[in-house]
Amino acid sequence: TMTEGLVGLCDAYYELSRRDRKARLAGPRSSAEGGAEVDRSLDRPLRASIAELAKLSRLLPIAGPCADNRVALRQLRAGSRWRAARTFRRALAGATRFELPYERALAHAGLAACTGAADHTNDARAGFTFLGASWRLTTPSFGI
Repeated sequence: TMTEGLVGLCDAYYELSRRDRKARLAGPRSSAEGGAEVDRSLDRPLRASIAELAKLSRLLPIAGPCADNRVALRQLRAGSRWRAARTFRRALAGATRFELPYERALAHAGLAACTGAADHTNDARAGFTFLGASWRLTTPSFGI
């Protein structure tokens, strides 16, 4: 579906951006190697894909929790834990209402990253285990 396509696009850009940031923190890169350009080139399409998903959620309410989770991930990455936690809570409420198990588990993982609450960590682990999402289970902090 269109929602799954946009979610996949957001997730791909987010993961590439996360890996790029992690690589840059691991070792210095000169601007001649494209360090600054890489970050900007990934950030712009990430923001655009999240914006498109948010627009779609106005037409298809079931896309709302997906958009909220991606917005919250971006807020968390920007260092705004309070805003991210608020947006993850909204995503969790929507994912529960629409019975979206992956989005519910992702919202719990995000809330665990924001608040450090063990109950959210346990709920995220249970949700990803139920879905067989082994990558999320083996990645520190569920890949958040």
